[in-house]
Order: sequence, then C-alpha cells, then structure tokens
Amino acid sequence: MRAPDGSMLRIDGSPAHVREACDASLQRLGVERIDLYCQHRVDKTVPIEETVGAMPSTRCCAGTPWPACATRRRRSGR
Repeated sequence: MRAPDGSMLRIDGSPAHVREACDASLQRLGVERIDLYCQHRVDKTVPIEETVGAMPSTRCCAGTPWPACATRRRRSGR
C-alpha cells in the first residue's frame, strides 16, 4: 500500500485489500476484467493461501484458470 506521495506504507495481503486493489485497477484501466492479476509483495502476516484464494472471487480473475491469478516471491536482497 502506498501513500499519496508514492512512499510505501505497508504490504497488505488481506483478502479485503486484494478485492479493493483489483477494483481500483479495473477503474484505472477502464476495463471490465483483468485476465492476469499478480501479487508482487507477500504480506508475511497473512497466509498466502488467503491472499491468493481471494483473487478468483474478484472481477480481475473471475472464471480464469488458477495460474492466471498469481503471486510472485522476490528474493531478499533485490
């Protein structure tokens, strides 16, 4: 999650935030659906299954095969 100035506030992997972020992306892009929606930073306080599990219920990934809703782990030091 970013502040208005672009600085990082915190990483939020909650299912509610996944849905909010998806809706915001849809609105910014002006589309009805996003075929591939990725999480780039993992919230270590939320089980990854909960975060990724929320993706298919959004309009970003609804009806899309599981691999299209993805998470990507970055190695430390990058």
